[in-house]
Amino acid sequence: MKCPKCQTENPDDSKFCRECAASLTASEDVPSPLTQTLETHPKGLIRGALFAGRYKIIDELGKGGMGAVYRVEDITVEEEIALKLIKWEIAADKRVIERFRNELTTARKIRHKNICGMYDLNEDNGAYFITMEYVRGEDLKSFIRRSIRLSIPTALSIAKQICDGLIEAHKRGVVHRDLKPANIMIDMRGDVRIMDFGIARSPESMGKTIPGALIGTPAYMSPEQAAGRDVDHRTDIYSFGMIWHEMLTGKLYTSKKEKGIPNDIESIILRCLKEDREERFQTVREILDRIDEAEVGFEPRAASPKNLMKSIAVLPFADMSARKDQEYFCDGLSESIINSLTQIGGCRVVARTSAFAFKGKEADIREIGKKLNVSHILEGSVQKASKRLRITAQLISVKDGYHLWSERYDSTLDDVFAIQDEISLKIVENLKIKLEISKTKRLVKRTTEDTEAYNLYLKGRYHWSKVTKQGCEKALGYFQQVIEKDPSYALAYAGIAHCHLRNAWYYFLPPKEELPQAKLFAEKALKIDRNLSEAHSALATMKMTYERDWEGAGREFRQAAALSLSHSVDSLYYSVYFSAQGRHEEAIHQAQKALESDPISLMITTNLGMRYFYNRQFDKSLETIQKAIDLNPNSYVSHWYSFYPLIYLGKHQEALQAIRRAEEIEGRLLPHFIMGRGFVNAISGEFNEAEKSLEALIRFAENKQYSMALIAIILIFMDRYEEAFEYLEKAYEEFDVMMIWIKSDPAFERVASDPRYISLLEKVGLD
Repeated sequence: MKCPKCQTENPDDSKFCRECAASLTASEDVPSPLTQTLETHPKGLIRGALFAGRYKIIDELGKGGMGAVYRVEDITVEEEIALKLIKWEIAADKRVIERFRNELTTARKIRHKNICGMYDLNEDNGAYFITMEYVRGEDLKSFIRRSIRLSIPTALSIAKQICDGLIEAHKRGVVHRDLKPANIMIDMRGDVRIMDFGIARSPESMGKTIPGALIGTPAYMSPEQAAGRDVDHRTDIYSFGMIWHEMLTGKLYTSKKEKGIPNDIESIILRCLKEDREERFQTVREILDRIDEAEVGFEPRAASPKNLMKSIAVLPFADMSARKDQEYFCDGLSESIINSLTQIGGCRVVARTSAFAFKGKEADIREIGKKLNVSHILEGSVQKASKRLRITAQLISVKDGYHLWSERYDSTLDDVFAIQDEISLKIVENLKIKLEISKTKRLVKRTTEDTEAYNLYLKGRYHWSKVTKQGCEKALGYFQQVIEKDPSYALAYAGIAHCHLRNAWYYFLPPKEELPQAKLFAEKALKIDRNLSEAHSALATMKMTYERDWEGAGREFRQAAALSLSHSVDSLYYSVYFSAQGRHEEAIHQAQKALESDPISLMITTNLGMRYFYNRQFDKSLETIQKAIDLNPNSYVSHWYSFYPLIYLGKHQEALQAIRRAEEIEGRLLPHFIMGRGFVNAISGEFNEAEKSLEALIRFAENKQYSMALIAIILIFMDRYEEAFEYLEKAYEEFDVMMIWIKSDPAFERVASDPRYISLLEKVGLD
């Protein structure tokens, strides 16, 4: 019997399609009012239409047993998402909607790199729909069909990632219940993403199941689910076995033995497929352990072939000018091209920090490609004299080192935006990427028509990126000159806001004075351009540290993320926001997301290590920060941060050694090094030594050059609680940015029951 929906052949006695779960029996007539609605409402879901007053339909992604899925633009936040319109005959039963609503509340809490994020269940004129993260890529069903059967290393990699995602879901008590290749995506980075947790059920909601309702796809259902009995997480284990078998053979499982499956792997699959669930693996963790054993001897590979996705790193252009004074311009040119390519679907673009890690280094293109995990590299050079420009660019294949395209542009500074756009379009053309935006639309946003103002802005960005007090001073000067030349240059106002934020966060200047200035200039930028992510992120950080408005900060962070071209930077800031509130899993997820596009960033790797630290995963924190040290052993930052997990692991001498190493690299005594020594000595009971550090830090704090909140931590470990709270009150009054950590920092566990501590939590909005 052929399914009328998907044309799959089914046995003659089938009631439901084994592929899409569509009914194969004659349907009873649909009640008249519902029939009328069916005939009218879906007509609005055509390309370009606006649905529910918020979602602009881009295209239909597919149909399944639950309904149709669309790629839409959420015009409220200008972000692409996926929207699943639930079939009317399913949504007509309010018990189904009640169950979906309850289950989505649980499912959307799952934050994991191998799980597609779920958003919400909504209704419009009687039509119910689920919104979720939109994942660009290819579903596993299509991948298997295209490949016929997957290689063992590729199948192993995909299987392990599915397991990782299921472990997280099952840990939260969520069962998928419709796991199948069509619900598993391989995204543009080649990572596996489990989709459609919208029909997942937690054990607590089992009682709300509708008798006789068939939810799932018969070909992948466990025997107990197909029989309509209660199910638990072991139904997903059965479905996983079916999927893995199909990956390796291209066929659904039968009792017939298939060639080409190694015995170790076959034994895992067969145990997953036991009819009696008591005889299956009882947890996905057990499966993953067995996969790790079976994997020995097979070369690990990415989840998908390299040609599944296009990927590129834009290296900083070399300064070939006679005076070697155009580094700022070269960096700005490269960053602009990175930003333009990030707008294009179908291409993974390495973020600035990782791409710029190779600046000034002699490195083989293939080695760079391997470290950044990209298939292509763009490199080039700039010669600039006055307003005359000569820009060369070449696109290189990492695989064989061949030039796919090269060009030289002789022009003037007035044409720089057009050149950037031309280079970006040539990359798109040569990588054969489908351009999802109009070819008539510029990829490079013209932020000003005044090329001199643009040149000054690049100088400001260059000095701001140095992360020093002098760098901020110079950056502020250049940004002010930009505004004098072009008062409508929104990016310059946002740049000033970020300079003031950096002054506050690094205690270059008093936070109480700098944070209001950050607010002022962020708001000026947004008056000019409401869609400027840099201004939203500055406003978010200000709200978190100055206004103590966490809800408002979250709203601005989300807006920044939706508008941002640099997902690594905004995900990093967003991770700090979550971590400070004690929302550690969300913080870790954002930090990992930042690392995906910026894989060798020392700052982002260290940031991830600190997110583990605040979640009390001290071993994992140290392991991650050590990776940052390995990336650049001659940077003091990661050495210094490693002292945090070392202290709580009881490795006090190693913590002191880490601080000494940071001092040796930096070559000067910074307040943070003094604080580190004081902290280690205080927690070790060496109060006399801790006192020396304390006195030095107090002198810095009196001159508003250091955090009074961090001084309070040393006092807490010296059992001097009265003084500690005096400094915490001062820190609160002075808008010390370190006050955002009083909820998450393990140091404050010693005073967690003190009424003064509870009062401070309330005042900073973290109660």
